[in-house]
Amino acid sequence: MSATPDPGRAADPSAARPGRTGAVGAAPASTTRAEEELDVRVRRVPVERVRVRRRVVTETRQVSVDVRREELVLEHLPVAQTPDDQVPDAQTPDQAAEGAAFGEEREPVVLVLHEEVPVVQLATRPYERVTVRVERVDGAHTISADLAREVVEVHTATEPPDQR
Repeated sequence: MSATPDPGRAADPSAARPGRTGAVGAAPASTTRAEEELDVRVRRVPVERVRVRRRVVTETRQVSVDVRREELVLEHLPVAQTPDDQVPDAQTPDQAAEGAAFGEEREPVVLVLHEEVPVVQLATRPYERVTVRVERVDGAHTISADLAREVVEVHTATEPPDQR
């Protein structure tokens, strides 16, 4: 397909030569256009300081402990028994009466009674190991900024600059 020139327009002699614009023989006009770029980086900054401490918490505990004790039981037995019957402390009634006459003081019988008492002993033992570590949590932040850029506009002498 061949391009046919518009019959109402005159042919521009500079259009046939690439790289040339404007009037014939004029130096080319140029400008440098600038625009802003968004440069986003990440910087590591301290956020907070964390202190790890151990503290002692005291709580009251109640524990029920079963304890036993000895009690003195006094048994009265009649003296008129058969010879086979046993008298406490393996004495027969005759042997018990031999030691002292009636009304005299006799050696007292001494017994030691025992009881169990709760004994509290506190011991500190390892209970739990606690490990503290720092984890990195990844996330995304959206950054929004208005960027300025220059626009090159060409106005001809016949066109007012406000019409754009």
